[in-house]
Amino acid sequence: IESAILKEVKALGVPSPAVFLTDTSRSQVPFAIQVMERIVAKDLNELDKYGTLDTTGVAVAIGTYIAKWQDIKPLKYGLFNSNTLSVTGTLEGYHSTYADYFYLNWDVHLDFLCSSGFISESLVTALREILRRFDHLLELSEGCLVHKDLAFWNILGSNTEIIAFIDWADAISGDPTDDLSLLACFHPGEVVLSAI
Repeated sequence: IESAILKEVKALGVPSPAVFLTDTSRSQVPFAIQVMERIVAKDLNELDKYGTLDTTGVAVAIGTYIAKWQDIKPLKYGLFNSNTLSVTGTLEGYHSTYADYFYLNWDVHLDFLCSSGFISESLVTALREILRRFDHLLELSEGCLVHKDLAFWNILGSNTEIIAFIDWADAISGDPTDDLSLLACFHPGEVVLSAI
């Protein structure tokens, strides 16, 4: 799936590693194989920690590339079905609605956060109420390609440019705001605003 995604985003002009070989048959060796281009560059997270990264300029470029890959509109929602890809050559999610995908592990995750003491039961109740009030936002008419792990450590480049987006293993068909919200998990508002 990652190889197919890399091929599609590269065709749209999104910088990403070339894939030379993919074999998931396990007929020659007992594991799947993906051989891709080695890109000699630092990840943007490392450059950001050094204080040398043009964060705003790079964020604008990130937003531009997000818009490009979101032109890919797979069928259905969520993680991609490898059987569909092998039979039809197309990316298709497992779920008929985005809400089906979104709610798949919602309760499990909230219960874990509460039982581990990370959040309180009152916060769990509040989060469930917020989602209940705004669940209409999960009614998407179509999904788009979402990287789903878009953080500076999955972007290779220099202080001023992006050389490659890597690690598409968690990509889904989903909500176009997802990649921007993931940026917001790790970076201040000006980075997100620049990407927008």
